[in-house]
Amino acid sequence: MSYVQDGVFRLSRNPMYLGGSLFFLGIALVAGSYWLVVAYIPLFVYFKTYVIPREEAYMSRTYGEAYRTYCRLVGRWL
Repeated sequence: MSYVQDGVFRLSRNPMYLGGSLFFLGIALVAGSYWLVVAYIPLFVYFKTYVIPREEAYMSRTYGEAYRTYCRLVGRWL
């Protein structure tokens, strides 16, 4: 079993969170609904504080030094 390092994962370790965030914020800005932008902040904090660190800890335990090297080379968001 291995993890993906090519495609969009060469640019971001979390392309799904990045894409979803940009989509949500883009819709909010196009709609002119700035309260949606403000409402996104707690979701971003939740992802950044709880979800992503737990996923990265799991990946580090599972794939070891290879994953830690990948983390040093590829940014969490970009």
